[in-house]
Amino acid sequence: MGRTLPDGGTRPSRSAQHLADAPGVLLDDLRRGVRGHVVADDQLQIVVLLTEDGLKDVARYAAGIGPAKDLVIKRTVLGALDASTGLVGRCHANGLLVHPWTFRAENFFLPLGMRRGVSPRKHGDLARELDHFLAEGVDGLFCDFPGIARAVIDGQG
Repeated sequence: MGRTLPDGGTRPSRSAQHLADAPGVLLDDLRRGVRGHVVADDQLQIVVLLTEDGLKDVARYAAGIGPAKDLVIKRTVLGALDASTGLVGRCHANGLLVHPWTFRAENFFLPLGMRRGVSPRKHGDLARELDHFLAEGVDGLFCDFPGIARAVIDGQG
């Protein structure tokens, strides 16, 4: 993945140099069984440990991370929002922005308690879910319903 520097840190390998040249946002999803995301361009796998040391390394070549939203606020076994993971605070302490993904209005994607009705296609209370993540301190987000997100961010949601 990278090479060791004299200070003991690592630098992205030559094949990842294009990622280091321009600040970006690194996407991550632990549910895939690997702490990382495969970049489609060259199938380069970037392993990101969400530890203090891992985030320090990420801060050397990225402006922020784009974690799956469950990595920011955990869910209970039944799918309701649970406690914060502390990821936003750890990222901010390392100078990283946090933009979780992907927020959707359909019940299928919403936490338990924010769904309306029983149909997985029916829209639930996306605004309420967004409120929780904004209160957590996220810097931005990926949302398939930008009108709802904009209204919540502007305080009208």
